[in-house]
Formats: sequence, structure tokens, C-alpha cells
Amino acid sequence: MGYFKCHCSMDVKVGVATSGHGNLVFGDSEGNIHLVNRSFQVTTFRAYELNIILIEQLRHTALIVTIGEDEPGVNPLIKVWNLEKQDKHGNPTCVRISRAIPNNKPTPATALCVHDNLNLMAVGFHDGSIVLFRGDVCRERTNKQKVLKDGSVPVTGLAFKTTAKFLYLYVSTTSSVVLFNITVKDKEIKVHLDGLGCTKRCSVLAETVQDANFMIGRDDVRLFLYFKVTTLYGRGPCYAVEGQKVLLQWFRSYLVIVAKEDKNMSRSSSTITTSTTSEPAERDKHMVTVLDIQNKFLVFSAPIKEVRAVLVEWGTIYILGGDHRVFQLSEKDLQSKLTLLFKKNLYDVSIRIAKSQQYDAEGLVDMFRQYGDHLYTKGDHTAAVDQYIKTIGKLEPSYVIRKVQLVELLCKT
Repeated sequence: MGYFKCHCSMDVKVGVATSGHGNLVFGDSEGNIHLVNRSFQVTTFRAYELNIILIEQLRHTALIVTIGEDEPGVNPLIKVWNLEKQDKHGNPTCVRISRAIPNNKPTPATALCVHDNLNLMAVGFHDGSIVLFRGDVCRERTNKQKVLKDGSVPVTGLAFKTTAKFLYLYVSTTSSVVLFNITVKDKEIKVHLDGLGCTKRCSVLAETVQDANFMIGRDDVRLFLYFKVTTLYGRGPCYAVEGQKVLLQWFRSYLVIVAKEDKNMSRSSSTITTSTTSEPAERDKHMVTVLDIQNKFLVFSAPIKEVRAVLVEWGTIYILGGDHRVFQLSEKDLQSKLTLLFKKNLYDVSIRIAKSQQYDAEGLVDMFRQYGDHLYTKGDHTAAVDQYIKTIGKLEPSYVIRKVQLVELLCKT
């Protein structure tokens, strides 16, 4: 990861945020939605009379699904906005309005998830209810809904997962993680995954080329990954990251973690502040940490003043800070990352990253040679030979033979 770069300022009290289809989307405390395009031009329209509770921009479609309130009391409304169809005022057209109330029992909505196929939507509630909508999300009349009850504690996260044969819905609450097989209508199957839960915004679907798994961040140091392979369900690897988790986000193979900074928390050499004044830095900050899950490597960690949102769009990460400014966290190119890792003598990590990025064969051979030379210098001759062997057929034979002979000689003395 690289550096922060300020792009624009959101001089409103942002309560919710999402991204997709070429937009960064922010919902404020007064019921307005602010659309930020790639040129960082802001377009604003009124979505609710009171406030916006939840929001989701579809990744590949010009649709935004929101839940908010137009009148006092617990009366959450689902609205679907078509960004490509404008009303007479030039604002996105609201193509659907429906109430978000499970079993006609008013309760606050706490989680929202819409499938990319536009035929599935799930809403979680404070009383533990989950309403699953089947049918075109733009048309209320074609929707069939079913209440999937899961305990009595608030739902904190929802995520759809699609495989070749099945459809799943991950659900996190404050005290558990469950999985619903929702492939067959009215025959949903529930599987309990864990008796540990998480708070709002602390769950995410970690999508890679090979698979997609659900992750949660606990208030302690732990991050858990949950998997489902054929008939096997359960908890996968556990990752340790200090601090009380505030939110999780996923970007390519990276897990972005925002946690409340502990005074004793160790930092990287990169300290980032969004303050432009000469006032002392505030004590309470959030620590932004980026983990490369696939290569098991911490690639970035730095404090920043109160993170409001972390969004992914246009192939990069955007962070909304407490000073209302939007910053971009840039990823270094592969060669720059490998050079930095080599300088730190992290050869094994650099080789794993190079392999995962389909690095060219000649480049990998040179990395094996340098790793072998490093191990040879350290006195780990056996491990050095293992690296030199990987260069056979590519590197000059005399170099490899000479190194191996030296190792054999040293081992005999």
C-alpha cells in the first residue's frame, strides 16, 4: 500500500456509505444522498424526510437500495433508486417503496444485503429477525418474503454467497454466526457456525478468485474466517489484530481493518494524519490496518483521525475521515512492493506474492538466487541449497555448482 491523497471534502454528517457502479455514495443525517463520481463531482438528492439508516449501491447496476424514515417512530421504509432514470427535478427515480417490518412488528432495521442478480434481498433487524425477499428488487408486487428468525439479539451483518449449485446467506449477530442455505424457496436450511458474534460493520464477505468466505472482527484481538466446502462447515483461520474493531472492508486479497487505537498498540513507521493545523494530534484515533490474507502479510498500518467509512471503487481504497475529507489509499505496483520486501530481507513473503501475481519465470529464478545468497550469508546453508536447486535449468550452472560445493565443504568442516 502507498499513501493518502485528499480528493474532496464532505461537509455533512455522514451516517452511512457504500460504493459501486462508478460511485462513492454517502447518506447524511438529514436524509440526503451524495453521489461522488470519478472526477469527484458531488451530486445530492433528498431520499428521506428524516434519516437514512442503511444503504447499498449495487456493484454492477445503477441501482441504490436504502432503508430510512420519512416520519417519526419505528417506520423503516425500503426505497430503490434508479440512477439512470431521472424524475422531473433531475433526481434519480424512486422505483420502489415498501415497509421493512417483520411480521408487522415494528423494529429497527440493522443490516441490509442485495444480491447482484437483483432477485434476492435480505434485511436484518434489532429483534433478531431476518426478512428474505425473493423476486425483482425493483418491483414490490413481484416479491415474496419470508421471515427467517434467528434468536432475539440484533443482526449485525448479512452476505450472500453463490456457488455453482447453491445459494447461501451468511448472518452475523452480536452473539453468533449462522449460515442459511436458501437455494430452494421455503426450504431454507440453517447451520450454526459459531457462538461468537460481532458488532455492526465488523463482518465482511472476503471474495477471492477461488472462493468467498465470511469474516468477522471481534472486540478482542481476534478475526475469524468461516468457510463452507461441500458438506463441511466451520471456522477457518484466526488472525490477531489489536484494538476494538470498528469496521471491516475487503479489497482484492486484502482485509482492511479499522480499530480503536490502543495507546500501547505498535505502529508501523508510517504515521498518517489528516490534520493540517499545528495543534497537537488527538489521543483517540483509529488504526487502519491492511492484511494480505493470501500471503499472510501485514502490508499497511497507520493511525488516522476517526474513520467514518472505508469504500472500494475504481480499483482502489477510499477512506472518509473524521474531518469530512475523503482520502485515497493507493496500492504500490508489484515491482515496488517486491523491492521494498527485499530491502527488509522478507524474501519468503516476496516470493509468495510474486507467485500469486503470476510473476515471470526469470524473475522468480532471480528471487530464488537472491534468497539463497541471503540464507548462505546467514549461515543457513541447507536452506540456501533448497533455493539454489529451484534455479536449476534457468541460472548459469557454474554458479549453482560452485555454491553447492561450498556448502558441502562448509558442512564437512
